[in-house]
Amino acid sequence: MARRVSRRARGGILAALLLVDAVCGAHAAIPLTERQVLLNLYTGTHGGSWVNSTGWNGPAGTECGWYGVTCDAGQTHVEFIQLIDNGLSGTLPALNALQRLQIFDVHSNAVGGSIPPLAGLPYLSFFLCDRNMMTGSIPPLPSNMSVFTAFENHLSGSIPPLAGLSSLSVFAVSTNQLTGTIPMLHGLSNLDTFVAFDNKLSGSIPSLAGLGKLGDFSVGSNLLTGPIPALTGLGALTTFEASHNQLSGPLPNLSGLTALVDFYAYDN
Repeated sequence: MARRVSRRARGGILAALLLVDAVCGAHAAIPLTERQVLLNLYTGTHGGSWVNSTGWNGPAGTECGWYGVTCDAGQTHVEFIQLIDNGLSGTLPALNALQRLQIFDVHSNAVGGSIPPLAGLPYLSFFLCDRNMMTGSIPPLPSNMSVFTAFENHLSGSIPPLAGLSSLSVFAVSTNQLTGTIPMLHGLSNLDTFVAFDNKLSGSIPSLAGLGKLGDFSVGSNLLTGPIPALTGLGALTTFEASHNQLSGPLPNLSGLTALVDFYAYDN
């Protein structure tokens, strides 16, 4: 079943990215280690075949003017890399030298290989690699993560622990080959979207208590068992989708869920 992240979630992501889509000048003095990551990204994803590679592989000091690269106000560090639907293929390099990186967005390309380690990037808040060909597991996420999207890839393994990610707003990993259980979501007070349908997840749906901002929870087409947890107090919930699993028990009380538009729990 072809389903995507909700329009509200995608709209919020795009709006946030537009706010930071500034163009830096062409005379940066970023560290050589950061420049090398950019060069590795260009080489590793076949930059010569990109749709737009303006400036890339230019001389030192021009990096902040390369297409899709945005630096800080002083043009001393790379903060955003946005190469959306730009013909990237190959694999991603290690990103750990980009210590000021906040946004990395390569969604809608043909990138393969694994997601590089992210936990050592303290400022990284947006990582989007959905609609690619990536394999391997989802690495642990940094504590500042707000939006993580990796749906429509070939990822396997389990979802990493999400506890402590108090800034996490969107977690979307649908249409992969993920196994294991859905991690505990307790304490994710800013979580708006959790989308993990069309995988091979098992075990029970964790408690959703305390997720007052949760708007979209979609875990259909998995191997989940047990009851649907209580939805009491989820006043922002608009979509709950858990069809095509192996759930059992009574349906939860839906009274008081004034924002709820879609509730699907069939074929269980």
